[in-house]
Amino acid sequence: MSASVIQAILFQTRNYYKSVSEKKEIVKLISVLSNSITSTKKEVVTALDHFSCYHHIWRKDRDDTMRIFIQGSPLLSDFESQILFYRDLELERNSEPEYITVGALALFTAPLKMSLNAEIKNWIVDYGLYCNRKFRSEMEHIFAFVDEAEKKLNRQIKDLYDIRIAMAALKEIREHQISIDFQVGPIEVNHSIAYFKPYGS
Repeated sequence: MSASVIQAILFQTRNYYKSVSEKKEIVKLISVLSNSITSTKKEVVTALDHFSCYHHIWRKDRDDTMRIFIQGSPLLSDFESQILFYRDLELERNSEPEYITVGALALFTAPLKMSLNAEIKNWIVDYGLYCNRKFRSEMEHIFAFVDEAEKKLNRQIKDLYDIRIAMAALKEIREHQISIDFQVGPIEVNHSIAYFKPYGS
């Protein structure tokens, strides 16, 4: 290796950071860039605050929320209210702009909107599943009651004891008739409303 090449390598290994960074022009440029980044950061945070109305979608635990909701013995209208709430939220999310302009930057919202849409659908599906589960359980209780009453009424009448069993079954049916009517109505509505069914079903 020639002496000139070795000299060039030694020359290039010197560090010019200190001398360059202390130049007035460089210091001034760094200050301008720092201020620009700081002000832009505040504007970006402010712009993203627009989506704060969706915070509850991912901050709430769905399992805990559903457990507390079910413990309150919700009516069909309560399920409907929650599902419609998230349906409206989904429509609102769809109307969000494709991008938000912040100074010279453009914040594209497509990934955020896609994630929000997935979370909203999960909430809707969960409320629909819990609604179906609740009314399916009530329907199964009604079927069990009807089956038991049918067995008693189909019992062969041999003596007075059998007559008493049949009369008691009829009395029990009359006593439960109103409550069963009140249960069957919401069950029929539940299975006739499409948005109680999971997406894609």
